[in-house]
Amino acid sequence: MCPAHTHTTKVHPDDPQPRTSRQESFRQLFNFSNLALYAGAGLSIFDLIFDVAMVYEYFKNEKPQFARATLISIGLNLALQVAVTLIQNKKRKRRVKIREVFFVLTFVKPGIDAWRVVTKRKHHALNLFSPMMEYLLGKGIELVFECIPSTIIQVLAFVEGQHSAVVILSLCSSILTAAFISASMSIEKDIDKNSRRFSPYFYGFVNLESKVQSAVVCMLVLVLSACQLSSKAFAMALGASESATVLAAYLLVDMGFALMFKLARGDFLYWMRIEEISMRFLVSSAMRLTTTDHGRVDIFTLHPSLSLPIKQEVKAWLNESLAAWIAEKPSWFNDQVKTSIFDDYVDQPEMLKQIRGEAGLEVEEA
Repeated sequence: MCPAHTHTTKVHPDDPQPRTSRQESFRQLFNFSNLALYAGAGLSIFDLIFDVAMVYEYFKNEKPQFARATLISIGLNLALQVAVTLIQNKKRKRRVKIREVFFVLTFVKPGIDAWRVVTKRKHHALNLFSPMMEYLLGKGIELVFECIPSTIIQVLAFVEGQHSAVVILSLCSSILTAAFISASMSIEKDIDKNSRRFSPYFYGFVNLESKVQSAVVCMLVLVLSACQLSSKAFAMALGASESATVLAAYLLVDMGFALMFKLARGDFLYWMRIEEISMRFLVSSAMRLTTTDHGRVDIFTLHPSLSLPIKQEVKAWLNESLAAWIAEKPSWFNDQVKTSIFDDYVDQPEMLKQIRGEAGLEVEEA
């Protein structure tokens, strides 16, 4: 049997994975083009401006609780952006650090980051992250700590009677900014060639062969993100307008259904063997809300040395699940997955031979 680090791989000619040149052409045309990067940066800057305007509006209308909540979200966003900037430039000269922090505090950092990505600024040897990674980190922090909280605050203010033009414009700006960031991240993952290679039945909703279809799909993803955020924000705002108890009940029901589904299937406890039962329960709760078998098989796309610390746990989970995958044939259990599973992780040679055979490969006898 082949050792783990020499497991065989095979790529079929009809696999739905794009050529690099086609992928780059798409990046230049849509969300990852110059226009989209600048649009995202512009939305971020305008959203911050609207949030500051809303603080004034709330104080003017004697709604200080909304103003304070908005200031807290802006402050958290800026504080984390400054922290990331200092970490990114910790080996650079002081004047560089001061300049980068100045960009953050003047709300122009998203535009600067977008410009660096567009102009293909090289990764400075003393910087921790690449320009693209720095840009994505900034957008992620902004989404979690400023856009989404501000949207919920503004929806709550709207529900309670704040219907001025500034409120409506600011609300639309927050929703659009958050939706754009979320949609961009989804599409970035979808057109990634590794995502399409290892999960071709899950990724690939953007048709790289057609500019028109790609544009339509990107727009639909943006609309879907906006609708999802709006519905959740209004639901939370309506609950909060009644009482904190109603809001807590809504969140418990909303997230609880996912856990109940896992419990009903007898699939709640996460596959990692954690001796402390309370810790295992917490880990299981978190992972069941975010991870599936489809996501876990990505571990076989990494170098085997990275999974050595938990090899026994991975083997136990794999051998418990493999028979069900073969029988049920989930869409993600494709030839790429079958050929990427490490040989010495499968306890039954016949089962390994079967999945390799289904993928068009032969297993060498030990």
